Amino acid sequence: MKIVLDTNCLLPSIFKSSPYYWLWQAFRNFDFTLCYTTEILNEYEEKMCEHYSESVAKSIIDELLNAVNTQKSAPYYKWNLIHTDPLFGIVCDSVVSEEWGFSVGLRFRTLS
Repeated sequence: MKIVLDTNCLLPSIFKSSPYYWLWQAFRNFDFTLCYTTEILNEYEEKMCEHYSESVAKSIIDELLNAVNTQKSAPYYKWNLIHTDPLFGIVCDSVVSEEWGFSVGLRFRTLS
């Protein structure tokens, strides 16, 4: 199975103390292929530096780049399906152009 992980899913999954750690373990156990673009990796790194540290970000990005169950994409066509979130639009472009299976994400909204 090929998936793209939203940053909001990856970040909370990388620490053993997280209830979402099962997701990172599934990646490490080769249960799925994690698909990415340069823009997606840049977003992962930026947000990990913001929320954790530069060393954590470097370690995780290195692991992703060296894993055998990752696949890089460089979509040549921009579908412009999502106008409100440019990064999610890039994810959609990749899912469509590469025929990847799933885009896994969490979206939060403020309740008033």
